[in-house]
Amino acid sequence: MYTPDKEPINRPLRPWTAALDMPMANQVKHIKNLLLSRPFLSRVPDQDMILGDQKENNDYKIATRDQNGSYAMVYMPSGGAVHLNLTSLSSKKFTAWWYDPRTGNSYPAGEIPQSDDVKIEAPTTGKGHDWVLVLDANPGAFPAPGKGASKQH
Repeated sequence: MYTPDKEPINRPLRPWTAALDMPMANQVKHIKNLLLSRPFLSRVPDQDMILGDQKENNDYKIATRDQNGSYAMVYMPSGGAVHLNLTSLSSKKFTAWWYDPRTGNSYPAGEIPQSDDVKIEAPTTGKGHDWVLVLDANPGAFPAPGKGASKQH
């Protein structure tokens, strides 16, 4: 962080006060709202949910779930498709949502059956089209993703 009255270190692009007004700085609140809309003290990473090989690049998808299997989230940094193994979750079918981390809006995506290999495609694809797939095991147990803070279990 630097201010115009001080010499910058590490070549910052802009003063910190200007950086606060950048779109990405304002989008952090959407991720916070998403993460707080589901129980977070019981959340664990689960890359085994994502099937197939992934290159460690800007398309790398990341999965997390509740340790009891009541929900899962899959971050897809450039949309596209993903094959998932949902057997670590606690239901035979899931209410699916697409959460847009750019706007904070969530969109119902129907029901998805439990499977050891289900292919799911994001609404859009490409650079700047990141999405979070949210799968809820118990319909109605949680608010729409990003809406309202969850009570911890």
